[in-house]
Amino acid sequence: ILRTRHHTLLYDAGPAMGEVDLGERIVLPTLLKLGVSTLDLMLLSHADADHAGGALAVKRGLPVARVLAGEVQRLPQALQAQPCVAGEHWEWDGVRFSVWQWHDAADSNQGSCVLWVEASGERLLLTGDIDADGERAWLQAATAHRVDWLQAPHHGSRSASSLAFLEALAPKGVFISRGRYNAFGHPHPEVMARFAMLGITPYDSAVEGALSLRLGRFAEPEGIRSQRRFWR
Repeated sequence: ILRTRHHTLLYDAGPAMGEVDLGERIVLPTLLKLGVSTLDLMLLSHADADHAGGALAVKRGLPVARVLAGEVQRLPQALQAQPCVAGEHWEWDGVRFSVWQWHDAADSNQGSCVLWVEASGERLLLTGDIDADGERAWLQAATAHRVDWLQAPHHGSRSASSLAFLEALAPKGVFISRGRYNAFGHPHPEVMARFAMLGITPYDSAVEGALSLRLGRFAEPEGIRSQRRFWR
């Protein structure tokens, strides 16, 4: 969830598999608890169930002005999603946004729509599930590489977070979005070793819970489990 003074963007919508829809159970209630009454944009990096599965539940529960997606053709028509177009950019309340997608992508993960955000000189990159080849393509296309914060591509998978990518971006922290004891073994020990070697601090949602960051203040993110009585 990315919020400026007058706008709200949701990047991916949580997983839905079988009867378990975390878009309905977690994402939508979280938005409502935060006082979000409408979404200006829901951006779905790609159509895999763990990224876009909860999108319909979110759209049923809140007005959504626009849906952008990395894989429009694989999403339900009810979402009325528009394709991610590399180079599209905009500004909300002094915060700059731009999107990128590798049009030579060979699979769904590589075709993730990547979101770059800058507020008062502090930068965040949300990468979906791009792999090392997608990272290389982004580096070739991007005009500015260095970021302060990085969402670990593909949840910390061994196929991503390449050394060249991390060295070029030089983030001070990386956000790892994953479930504890997930069947894929994310994040991979080799990836964690690269973070450590480069002095990149990992922030793991499975350990620290939901993470909050005020971009533009150059302050450390805060995990919800560091708060007293966070379960309330």
